Amino acid sequence: SYIDKDEIYKYGIGHFSIEFVSEDSICFYLNVCMPDTDICYDFNLHIAKSGKVNIKELISEEDT
Repeated sequence: SYIDKDEIYKYGIGHFSIEFVSEDSICFYLNVCMPDTDICYDFNLHIAKSGKVNIKELISEEDT
């Protein structure tokens, strides 16, 4: 829902890392960019032990 489904093929993963691991979930940091541009999005991707997935866009102070 953050990137239009008709545009997503233009993007690639710039960075993907583990933020933290807890007893009931794992949180990843995900940076998605359009190559050769300054268009990038940062997300936290939480995956719960139950299988529930939650994606939250991270907004930097630069973007506000």
